[in-house]
Amino acid sequence: MMEEEVKNDKVEQLVFLVQKRVGKPMSVNVTQAIIESFGIREIDVQNDYGFSSISNLSQIVYKKILERYSNKIPLEKSNIMSIKLTKEDIKDFFKDYLIGIFYVFPIFFQVFCVVVFGYSLWVYSDFNILQSTSVVIGVITSLVLTGGVVTVISKQISFYWNHKNNKMVFQTTVYLIKFGLKLLFFVNAVFVLLSFLLEFFAFQMAILSGIYSLFIGSMLLMIAPLYVFKERIIIPVVIIVGSAFSLGLKVFTPLYIYFTHWIGLGFVVLILWLYLVRFFKKHNAYDPSYTVKDVKREFVVYNNYVYFFYGMLFFLYVFLDRIIAWSVHEKERFLYFIFFEKDYEIGMDIALLTYLLVAGVFEFGIVRFAKLLDRLQSEVTLSSIQNYGKGFIDNYLGNFLLLLITSGVAFIIELFILYSPHGYDAFFEIKLNSINRQVCIIGSLGYFFFSCSVLNVLHFFTLGQPQIPLKSILYSFVINLVFGLFFSRFFSYDLSVVGFLVGNVFFMLFTSYHLYKFFKKMDYYYYASF
Repeated sequence: MMEEEVKNDKVEQLVFLVQKRVGKPMSVNVTQAIIESFGIREIDVQNDYGFSSISNLSQIVYKKILERYSNKIPLEKSNIMSIKLTKEDIKDFFKDYLIGIFYVFPIFFQVFCVVVFGYSLWVYSDFNILQSTSVVIGVITSLVLTGGVVTVISKQISFYWNHKNNKMVFQTTVYLIKFGLKLLFFVNAVFVLLSFLLEFFAFQMAILSGIYSLFIGSMLLMIAPLYVFKERIIIPVVIIVGSAFSLGLKVFTPLYIYFTHWIGLGFVVLILWLYLVRFFKKHNAYDPSYTVKDVKREFVVYNNYVYFFYGMLFFLYVFLDRIIAWSVHEKERFLYFIFFEKDYEIGMDIALLTYLLVAGVFEFGIVRFAKLLDRLQSEVTLSSIQNYGKGFIDNYLGNFLLLLITSGVAFIIELFILYSPHGYDAFFEIKLNSINRQVCIIGSLGYFFFSCSVLNVLHFFTLGQPQIPLKSILYSFVINLVFGLFFSRFFSYDLSVVGFLVGNVFFMLFTSYHLYKFFKKMDYYYYASF
């Protein structure tokens, strides 16, 4: 009796494997060919499955698949409906939303430190305009230069990590971090040298920008692998400790503000690197005699160059409107190609809240989308894949609805900050003006469309389709540039934000259109995977 149950289980497993391979086979002969492709021989059938021949086994397997297929049609309709938001989805949303917000917690903490202490790891409220310009350039260059490398780290290291190849995880991590550090050093060295030779930027300020860029960029490179390994808790802990250490240096030592920033950032970088080393040792991946010989550079470049350029363009695109606005004024611009405009920056910083508060929606949306893809691969047959196109669209619309609601809440909070006597004006001596408010409102709309675009891009990345995101951000960059230059030069410098808004509207429409086309052709991509 026990032996018969075992053989029946093996037959059911075989039915599952055949159906997973081709869905509904065309005939018994096709079923037999697939069974033979699994390495099952005629002599194995009697002992393992209880049948006299593969032919008899194939007939039973084919019959069972037909029965499953005939019973599956009404079930599929209910599956489509279950893709819509349920109570369980709402619970998952709050969990994933908190995880997503956790990603941007270090940014919130820096804002908190500036509001309470007037000081953070790289910000000081008493910097003059020249100093602020130098620091801001350092922040922008660090994000742009590491953006591509960080995106590649997320893509390539995830591949090795998911395949449990810990040796290549370590080697590729070190290789990419080294590459990122070299890129930071090279570009900043060129910037400082050109500032000295061509005098388009004050030489001493260029050195300051370069040092800030190196420290902040190094920190970002150390943080990137920790997100892949889901070692996220250490990031805000180290940021908080590093900020406290840096603040202590400012309060209790006579060191210049620059040095308190650099020592604090260096401390954070060191702790993060030591944590990474400990992590690799724990997983038997650390190799102090490491060389890059085992890292196939051509493989890394070929598989990730699109992600690299997207990552760099992403941050350049985000800061483009600021660069355009800051490059308008002539007053006091000696040896500066851009000049920090505090009124514009305050408005965009408040507007950024729209993007930061929807970060949790990104986490929930992509986790939910990945679960749907898993269902597609394990449950859906070739004959029924057409029914699931609507399901993907329903899934996306559910995510978009959550993003819309969250953005609405963020916008209400921003209005409170802008207009309430208990908002921004209650914490700072210099009160908000009409420029701050106008930039913030237009910028908030821009960040809403930008958030929609990022959600679309994450879907494309999950599907392994990075070409559309790269094209879309490239086109949007040009639109942002053209409209930003036009409005800032012919009307007012602060209307550079209109370029950001128009660029993001195009970004969202372009990616949404192509994502919709992709979902409608999901059956084609499913067929092509066989």
